[in-house]
Amino acid sequence: LSSTLRSPPLRPLIYCTFAAIFCYSLYYDVRFQPRLGHTWYLYKAVMLTNANFIIVTVYSVLQALNSIIGSKQLQSHLDFAFYIAVYPIGFVSTMMSCLIGWVLSDLAELRYLLDNKSDINSILHQRKIKDQTTFQCTVAIFWALYFFDPDFVMPEWIRNLIPEWLNQVTHTLPLIYGSIDAFLTRHKCPSWLTLFGVSVVMTFTYWGIVFGVRNIEGYWLYPIFDLLNLEWWAVVIFLVIFLYLFDISVAVFLNFIFWGKQQSESSKKQKRR
Repeated sequence: LSSTLRSPPLRPLIYCTFAAIFCYSLYYDVRFQPRLGHTWYLYKAVMLTNANFIIVTVYSVLQALNSIIGSKQLQSHLDFAFYIAVYPIGFVSTMMSCLIGWVLSDLAELRYLLDNKSDINSILHQRKIKDQTTFQCTVAIFWALYFFDPDFVMPEWIRNLIPEWLNQVTHTLPLIYGSIDAFLTRHKCPSWLTLFGVSVVMTFTYWGIVFGVRNIEGYWLYPIFDLLNLEWWAVVIFLVIFLYLFDISVAVFLNFIFWGKQQSESSKKQKRR
């Protein structure tokens, strides 16, 4: 079964199907979805979920094309993109979406906490179970909570703006696609030093965008940042780097499960000799 799925015509068909879904969804988002605050679609890309949506759409098209033409040079670039962007950002953006849903649905209470600091401990204690559950959400938990209590992860006014199928495509499908991609294609993994360096650069680049929006537009992309002091900012920044590396590790692990251990370049050269 594995060899059948990884061979023509099924492999190109699977990739082309995903590419068609992402392309139509992106077209629908650009053409019909409202843009709060700005008219250019590019402004939506400052949100991690939307940025990942664009990245995975471009990647899916190139991967579908390469499943047909079989270019090794293009595949090497796609392999790099898979490890440093497509899979880890898809994972992180899903968890961030869970966090955003929680923040938006409880924004009134967060404002109350800011204005009544004396009551913070008691209110946080009452909400401890809910908060811990939310912060530990994964894709499965996100949609389980969405099914049982949509207001828990996304307020009604946002649900009325975003069709449920588009919500599924932007929040869930990228991670599913990344896992299937890992099964269909053996991605050559860069060195861990490269992965670490890129993860740090990309993390601080996105933090630059977050702080840039705060300074230029006067608001945080994620309202929970209003609650953070300097110490918690340091914790969050390094936590995001750790989470990014963890997600890359998951991608490497998936590749190992589906394809086995990769040979290093030095071992390959020794065998050739």
